[in-house]
Amino acid sequence: MSTDIEITAGGRRIPPLLGVICPAALWLGLLGPAGAYVPAQASTNSPAMDLTFAGLAAASVGSPSFLQAAYFSWLGWVFATASTVLAIATVRTCTRVLSGICVLAGVFQAVVTVFAMKGPLSWSVLMSGIGNTRLGAALVFLGFIALIAIGFLGLGAAASACESQAPVTTSV
Repeated sequence: MSTDIEITAGGRRIPPLLGVICPAALWLGLLGPAGAYVPAQASTNSPAMDLTFAGLAAASVGSPSFLQAAYFSWLGWVFATASTVLAIATVRTCTRVLSGICVLAGVFQAVVTVFAMKGPLSWSVLMSGIGNTRLGAALVFLGFIALIAIGFLGLGAAASACESQAPVTTSV
């Protein structure tokens, strides 16, 4: 016997799958495939390499940017944990407060992540390196986008709040 839960917000459905996609993308992005490609540098005789989050953490240890060093050592993990809790709680409870926090947290985390990736580089150098972004970084941003989507769906249409609608539960 299984139970399917469908929560509606403002006439829109919050897919429970978003509550899985957000944390899965974030954690896979941090623990899985490479997030950045570093081309070979003839001047320093260093080979080309793909860096995972752990590799980026090791590379940012001596960074003059506090934000970059903090992000790759502990802040990225805090963001993933907070996003996981927020996504699951919002999909399960569908409160406007949690939905609003999801939107704000998703935008905040995405902006901080961009600044952490930038580090001490200029914006032009960061933008020219966008082509070196790999699946790991894309998954992290997918997680932030999913968190923002959960928030907006939870906020629903302006005319109706999700707290005013009881979840519809069907047993199979």
